[in-house]
Amino acid sequence: MRNESVCSNLFTSDISFHTKLGPPKFVQKDDETIYVYAGRKFALDCFLKYKIPFEIKWFRNRKQIKHKNQTFLIDHATYEDNNTIYECQIKNMFGGPVKKEFVVMIRDYPLFVNIFYDSNLNMYSIGISCSAFGKQKPNFVLEKDGHTLHGFNETTEFIKELNQTLFRVNHFYGMVSSVNATGLYTCKISDTLKVETFHADIIEAIPPKPQIVSHEFFRFLEKYEFNILFTGILPISKNRQVRYINRIKEVKIEMKEVQYNAFGEEINSSKVIEFTLPYEQRKAYTYEEDNHPLNLFDLKLKYNIIYKIRITVRSDRGWSEFSDWYTLPSMFLCGTDVPEIFNGVSLLSFKLREKNLKYFWAREKFKCASLLTSNNYNGVCAQFNYRTCMKNITFYDGVNENAPVIAKNCIGDDHFRDMEICSSTKNIFVTFEDYGSFDAAEFNIKFCPKKNKKVYSPFDKVLASETYC
Repeated sequence: MRNESVCSNLFTSDISFHTKLGPPKFVQKDDETIYVYAGRKFALDCFLKYKIPFEIKWFRNRKQIKHKNQTFLIDHATYEDNNTIYECQIKNMFGGPVKKEFVVMIRDYPLFVNIFYDSNLNMYSIGISCSAFGKQKPNFVLEKDGHTLHGFNETTEFIKELNQTLFRVNHFYGMVSSVNATGLYTCKISDTLKVETFHADIIEAIPPKPQIVSHEFFRFLEKYEFNILFTGILPISKNRQVRYINRIKEVKIEMKEVQYNAFGEEINSSKVIEFTLPYEQRKAYTYEEDNHPLNLFDLKLKYNIIYKIRITVRSDRGWSEFSDWYTLPSMFLCGTDVPEIFNGVSLLSFKLREKNLKYFWAREKFKCASLLTSNNYNGVCAQFNYRTCMKNITFYDGVNENAPVIAKNCIGDDHFRDMEICSSTKNIFVTFEDYGSFDAAEFNIKFCPKKNKKVYSPFDKVLASETYC
């Protein structure tokens, strides 16, 4: 019945002769990550290019919500919104649905708490910062468990981009034991019109469920190393932040190999294997506050394999529950197609220490090609440095060499910075050929889904909107 109503609306509506008929297309088609301060408003937009009647659905964390407009306005961002996934789905009589996803990240404003740990003394220091923008300085009151904290210093900074002054007070509380460091920290900001109150609760508890947020590959001497980045998922709270003071000491990993078809659909998986690794948490961050790196080099991941992994973490209070499964493509060798790049994949010309020297001594041509696909996003981006830029590499906006060329050899005149190019389709095809030498045929290119980032100011204005990898 819904399809019939869409068709009926289409033929009874006044459509301009110049309106282009076809499936719905977004004005800004890339998925977005929204960075916004707590307590501020922000907007999610699913505007379409052509004025054709459509049907729209909105989802919050994969559950449908009641909203029929192309713009979704959140008037008051709370910590409950952090890591929330919104999605709009739109279709018309010509096709669809097309989808656009938004991930909301809440910034800690205006109260920020830093926990520093001294492993030699087994003691903690607490840094508290409270800030406000405005024309005139407000009154600040800092409290711990209802008692006023004295002895803080004040700073003032004019922010040219916002044409506003940032007023901040800082208090340093330490060295103390974990028992004395825990408690409810409060910042009260008042002016002639209102009083705003913000809380941060430092607690001792079993670590919350971890979340693997991304992964990275990097070269160290004559080897490539793998890191995953993880953080803790905070309990849902609208009015306060939570900080876990207990340090992470071990990480347990469960991992399996997964096979996918050409459409990025899972078709087979191996038996799960388990590893337990010691872990030393960085001193200046709490578990849930930052993305923590975990090196996977000792797991000896294979080339041209897609893994699924999940982790649990242990502090002196016990083990957390397992994270959700995370899809981790290993490093792929040029000449191999990648049916789904997921959160990112690195493409190498060949394995380090296994360079085939015939390309050097016989001066034979080294040649390879790979097709990389992102089925869940609207484009694929490639990142590489200036040395890779100078090689005979061609990027095509499609599935083969018949597609339009995005870039060939170098991009621009600046050879001394990292480069990034993106496709306009779900595919990017890469070809490379060169006469061999020890270095000429070696490259490492990072591919990732094309996304968009919006950063809001404390005054609900978009400070930056950019495509990123």
